[in-house]
Amino acid sequence: MIDILTVSTKRSALSAVIDFLSMQDDIRLLNAQCGAEALDAIGKNAVTLVIADEDLGDMTGLEFSRRLVAANPLVYCALVSSLPAEAFHEASEGLGVLAQLPVSAVGTDGEDLLAKLRYVIKLNQPVEQSS
Repeated sequence: MIDILTVSTKRSALSAVIDFLSMQDDIRLLNAQCGAEALDAIGKNAVTLVIADEDLGDMTGLEFSRRLVAANPLVYCALVSSLPAEAFHEASEGLGVLAQLPVSAVGTDGEDLLAKLRYVIKLNQPVEQSS
């Protein structure tokens, strides 16, 4: 089971991605209303991925990502951002952000994100050695 935490002050901001992920048999969705609540939830749950909105009420998505990587660098993060791709890359460099999601994310953005997540999870699986 893959635990994914969504963080947004308004559920509608991530609704298409959440709807797609909720249809997956191996995904358990958790939700937080703000960055502080999300950081607390990460301390209490084995979260694999956090999807954070651009504005979390108590901090920006980028600030949340900085705090997340300091608290638990093994949790993947995807951020909603209105920044152009190059500016987002500069702003998020070193934060281990798995993906940038558009402000008006659709279901295919959720598909792409889940494909990336499954790929990096597979990369981190121990290699079986044959005898």
